[in-house]
Amino acid sequence: MKKRVRPRAGWRRWLWPALALLIALSPTDGRAQGTIVYGQFPLTPPGPPGTTSFPEDSQGWRVAGELGFPPATYTLTVNGQALYTFTSTGAYVGVYPASSLSGVIGVPLDQFGANNALPLAAGQEIGPGAAGYQWFSDPSFGSDLSATYDGGADGPLQVGLFTGLESAYLGLQFQEGGQTYYGWARVGVPYAGLDAVWLYDYAYETVPNTPILAGQGEVPEPATLSLLLVFGAVFWLVRKRSTALFTFNEKKPPPQIPPLPPAIEGSLLPRKGECYTLLYTTLRPFAISCLPRSVARCGQRTRPSLRVVL
Repeated sequence: MKKRVRPRAGWRRWLWPALALLIALSPTDGRAQGTIVYGQFPLTPPGPPGTTSFPEDSQGWRVAGELGFPPATYTLTVNGQALYTFTSTGAYVGVYPASSLSGVIGVPLDQFGANNALPLAAGQEIGPGAAGYQWFSDPSFGSDLSATYDGGADGPLQVGLFTGLESAYLGLQFQEGGQTYYGWARVGVPYAGLDAVWLYDYAYETVPNTPILAGQGEVPEPATLSLLLVFGAVFWLVRKRSTALFTFNEKKPPPQIPPLPPAIEGSLLPRKGECYTLLYTTLRPFAISCLPRSVARCGQRTRPSLRVVL
């Protein structure tokens, strides 16, 4: 007959309460359940030798036009549907909705519909309330990101709320199948005097009429992150506290406890029925105190312990 000696597993009593707490605290709204689609714009390809490159080219797509040439454009397409076109003419950078069913959060410039796209900070809500501003959806006007005007004797004058910003969020709204969806695009016009925009990434909510936060989807959702943290902690506890199973035949004598150090030899004698723990170091096993459930650590880098009842 064989006996199995298991280490204490007190950590197990905390496992199920921890999982129950995780489930109770996990968000239940759609935004935390993986309903956000996240995408990145392609990177700017290297130009011919002698052309100017920018650090932002390695992070996103550059849209930069030149005066006297056709505008440079890039169209954001979702599920095969063209939604927005980013345009640079060399004197103006803007974003144009593909139809009146798409919109951009902005502030008005005049009574005719001209407007400046509004840079949003991470965490601002994008939804029906347009973050407290307005939705602009006129394809003919678009929304200004940056523009250069003739400043007369003062030279060129560049205006636009995105001018000089390395990156900020555009609030987007579009329709598909008769349903309204909300999203964001992270773009930047970092160089004043250069009418070029860099497109970095975007995301949109797949649940109709559900707001999204600017920047949401760039990192793991709260529920996913909490799952990773809790299960990582549980796995660490299991690895830390678990030890191998030791078996021995009761007909054979139990493992011998190595001699105690001379300083305490004879002062602590093993008695039948008491519990001992052997700590194994990288050198050799050491005996520990004979007192039940007590451990006298004799060295560093100990291996899993073996508890023996005599």
